[in-house]
Amino acid sequence: MSEMMPSEASTHLLAYGSKRLRAMNSRSYRVVSPSTNTSSATLGQTVEFRIPGNQMASFLDNSTMYFKFQVANNNGADIQLEGKSGAYALIKKVDILTSGQTISSVDNFNVLHSAFVDTDTSIQYGAQVGAVLFGAGGAGEAAVGQTIANGANASFVLPFVMNCLANSKKYIPLFSRDNITIKVQLESALLGTLGAANDAEIAINTPELIYNVVELDAAAFAAVSGSVDDKFEIVADDYRHTSSTITAAASQTHVANLGFAFSSLNRVIISQRNQANLTAAKIAIGNRSRRDLEEVQLLLNGESIPSRPIRITDQTSEALAELLVADRALVATDHDSRVNNGAGFAAQDPAGNNTANCGNFLVQIDTESMRSNNDDPGIYSGISTIGSVLQAQLKYGSTAPSGATTLDFFAQYTSLLTLDMKGSQTFVLSV
Repeated sequence: MSEMMPSEASTHLLAYGSKRLRAMNSRSYRVVSPSTNTSSATLGQTVEFRIPGNQMASFLDNSTMYFKFQVANNNGADIQLEGKSGAYALIKKVDILTSGQTISSVDNFNVLHSAFVDTDTSIQYGAQVGAVLFGAGGAGEAAVGQTIANGANASFVLPFVMNCLANSKKYIPLFSRDNITIKVQLESALLGTLGAANDAEIAINTPELIYNVVELDAAAFAAVSGSVDDKFEIVADDYRHTSSTITAAASQTHVANLGFAFSSLNRVIISQRNQANLTAAKIAIGNRSRRDLEEVQLLLNGESIPSRPIRITDQTSEALAELLVADRALVATDHDSRVNNGAGFAAQDPAGNNTANCGNFLVQIDTESMRSNNDDPGIYSGISTIGSVLQAQLKYGSTAPSGATTLDFFAQYTSLLTLDMKGSQTFVLSV
């Protein structure tokens, strides 16, 4: 019996041989990169940034990246930002390009960001950190953000999030033979702000991209390159968007063709917004409705995912449980969220005029076959949808909303970026 017992071990507090090691020779410096196409843009326009390539032995520290800009209100009256996402609500789309290809493209970026604010941040974060960085709402009015007076300017910082570069657990090599270009398409004033402003009256001034670069000395870089045979691979999650519209009719079943084609689709996120509430002075980005949704499922070549549809009652407990499963947070009692704030998670058709009338309903469907901790390197095990037909099927009950509904579908998938310094010496994307 004693032979089957594990060998004795001591506490890590006695493991004196395990200690912090000195890093290889390197230096880190901060880069402030102004926009390459404009020093001032109005809402609805596009702002571009460029991260230079051909920087040998240099790496982008993606955890230090952020956008910085000023918002100028020339409307003649005060405007407000949305409280969940603050100035993030002003971003409609983010594209990242290099070597003649688009390596990341997230449309309706602000809608996805608002969803993640609800599912993965606390009201305290918004009131303390978000309010200072990007004008988020406070504890009392979490869905309505900072006021910008007529003729005033407000300066904001937006951490770089929700794309394959931001989600990478590795530094990003900067010695590719091509630049990395980031295009930020701005949202309309109608949807991105609360007030009566038009696009031309809201200016984004002095936009900058700020980040740190880590540069290795020759010996250290040779060691890193040699360890991977000069082939640098980055596996990271990214997002893709599509949308659909359903009428205001009650008691209908809607089937949307999603068109997502990935080798590892990890989850699908579904947001519902009543088009009648996408108007001035209302929370157009962060106000989501349940719209009497009774059942939801994905169909992959006709096969249901999950095998039994997610059923939604007035309590919406099953919908929230499946959301937490997809978010890897079902049993995490310390997980931050604000899904039941304001009008709540189960709000049927909230008007969106203030926090008390702002809904947080959201569907997430897990499509991974195995789960793992987030420890690097981890695993990915999403379903393959390449060459397949992927659809979402939603069944609605007898309560009709006040208008047609916009459905936003977001795919979270695993991408692979490869930089082969013995080959093309440019990034190649595989999904």
